[in-house]
Amino acid sequence: MKALPRPLFRSAIAGTIAVLLACAAPARAQSPSPISAASPSYREVTDETGRAVRIPQPVRRIVSLAPSLTETVYALGLQDHLVGDTDFCDYPADAQKKTKVGGGINPSLEIIASLRPDIVLVTKSFNRLETVHSLENLGISSYATDPHTLDEIVASSKKLSDVLGAPEAGASVAGDMHRRLADLQKHLGSLSPKRVLFVVWTQPLISIGKDTFIADALRRAGAVSIVDSD
Repeated sequence: MKALPRPLFRSAIAGTIAVLLACAAPARAQSPSPISAASPSYREVTDETGRAVRIPQPVRRIVSLAPSLTETVYALGLQDHLVGDTDFCDYPADAQKKTKVGGGINPSLEIIASLRPDIVLVTKSFNRLETVHSLENLGISSYATDPHTLDEIVASSKKLSDVLGAPEAGASVAGDMHRRLADLQKHLGSLSPKRVLFVVWTQPLISIGKDTFIADALRRAGAVSIVDSD
């Protein structure tokens, strides 16, 4: 996993994930699954990088290592199970009250371990592979997401909801996202796309490639990047 600069990641979230998950706010009202006192069983799933991950069932304690994943947990109504997130997880406001484990690129493994998570949520584009390996050495499961388009973001959120034990909430969030995107397309109609430059870093100047989910979000919003590179 190659880490992106934090401003690049944050800008990407601002342009896509945060907007979509904010649209799915009604799902946040759903209560998390009840917690059982019994010893956990385990379920093996394949994450979005192709890794086989063994996860305790039910998932009682979650640590998120990316703002987008923290917002997804809240959108699914599972915030009571979120025991830790990063210093940069500041939305919704309640996320700021969670135990902070440091940055997504350099989290404190000691703090994470002390929170006794059943699962740590990571993203391939932001978190480091070294972090995943370190968690494995500590016997802590991590699940990675890796969406590249808006449709993949919706599908990724839905798949994550199943992994976390909230498939109904995931279906509701996904359905609402699809409706919002359809309404946007209907509203834009046949308007000519606007040519834009999406800046994610200033020194040096960095924009986006045409095969990124930010570029896909711009196209859905009636714009097209002037950068025509991969």
